[in-house]
Amino acid sequence: MKPIKLTIKSIGVLTYGIDNYEQAIKFLKNNNNFADLKNQDIDLKPIENLPRNERRRTNNHIKIAVNVALQHQDIQDTQIIFASCDGDTNISHKLCQAVSSSDKFISPADFHNSVHNAPSGYCSIAIKSHLPINSISTDYNNMFTTTLMEAAIKVKLYQKPILIVLFDDNIHPQITTSRKRTLGAISFLMDSNNSQNKDNKNICQIEINKTPKNKDNRVKNENIPFWHNPAHQAWQFLQQINNKNQIQNYQYLKNSDLQIKLL
Repeated sequence: MKPIKLTIKSIGVLTYGIDNYEQAIKFLKNNNNFADLKNQDIDLKPIENLPRNERRRTNNHIKIAVNVALQHQDIQDTQIIFASCDGDTNISHKLCQAVSSSDKFISPADFHNSVHNAPSGYCSIAIKSHLPINSISTDYNNMFTTTLMEAAIKVKLYQKPILIVLFDDNIHPQITTSRKRTLGAISFLMDSNNSQNKDNKNICQIEINKTPKNKDNRVKNENIPFWHNPAHQAWQFLQQINNKNQIQNYQYLKNSDLQIKLL
């Protein structure tokens, strides 16, 4: 593939102890000890833009996805891609309990929220958008790169901005005990390099390209103890921006990495 150039216009971050991109960068500059975040709170605000009936149906899975999307300005005319690895396993557990019980009663709200694109539906209502908002289920090990590549292709094709939202929450212990996961989300608003922010407040410009798999050149994850949330893979990109590392390779496909170059 030919390299694709993109402008990162804004970034949203929401996890334990971190409420936005500015706090995330400050944390990386002044601390970078992720263990300090473990016991801090996460601010899952009610989604005030939603009508009351929809707002009361939301849960943590939906709140974190929509809230990190709403950290970006003027996205009502922007295509959005929501990416989650496992979806809402707490809802899955409730549905399994319901169908295995004697009365087999399923809560209408749980059934309503059980589909993989529930967060994207709530977001479209919140921002009053009529543009395509997609939901994808990604591989555990390459959520960031898979979603970034899909967004890059759409930006190149349509020459319009696109927002990607990466999120996952705790896996219910009755679903599996082999994985433990923290709640967290990161979002990126990007555009083509031909479109410039009038206020010159773009975060950076990047060039992405597929490159042969090379473990020696790939970014490492040992400094991120909540790595088991696949959305937090994107913290590596935040670190690249913060450290001004010009070229980094990220895990992508079986036989190739995704290389991100800061321009």
